[in-house]
Amino acid sequence: MYPRKLSPASIVAVVALFFALGGTAFATSHYLITSTSQIKPSVLKKLKGNAGQNGAAGQNGAAGQNGAAGPAGPQGPQGPAGAAGPSNLSSLTAYEGPNKRVPAYNEVGPEGFTGVEGSIATCPAGKRVVSGGSNVFAGGVEGEISEASENRSSWIVIVANGSTYTKGEVEATAYCAGTGQAVAATAPRIAGKQAIAQSRVLLARMEQRLKNEKVKGG
Repeated sequence: MYPRKLSPASIVAVVALFFALGGTAFATSHYLITSTSQIKPSVLKKLKGNAGQNGAAGQNGAAGQNGAAGPAGPQGPQGPAGAAGPSNLSSLTAYEGPNKRVPAYNEVGPEGFTGVEGSIATCPAGKRVVSGGSNVFAGGVEGEISEASENRSSWIVIVANGSTYTKGEVEATAYCAGTGQAVAATAPRIAGKQAIAQSRVLLARMEQRLKNEKVKGG
């Protein structure tokens, strides 16, 4: 028995089946590109596209928190001394107050105080009192107050006479200097009301002290 001769249609079907069963493996084995080295350089160069345009800039992020302060650095060298500032180096000038008679103990003086009297020396305009003193001539000085007025315009001296001597005297002296930058207020021309009021307070205080001393002494 001779084998049957295949018809053209059968031959086409067999070829199609061959490719269906083994064609995939054949193509995969021989035509799958797994590396650029498999591509011809001239072809690979043509496959590269042009660079795209830059994208829009993004928004700035929120500011971060401040970091911890660093340690203090070493102390720098001392700078050169600055120039001396302006100063008023005027010499002290003495100004005398009025010479007042100090009444005797139990004698009422011109200002209505018993056994006490005072004198006020005042600096001229543009000057301030720096210190002061007094000239006292009395029979028995039981007490003396010598101080600057609160506004630094005058020097006040108060004296108490504990004897019967009626010719005692007191005279204040103010040592004044030019008003400088350290003194802000303006010096008055004459003894102001403040200095006079302060002196009367001191007179009353000294009068009471003299009375107390006399009571103790009998």
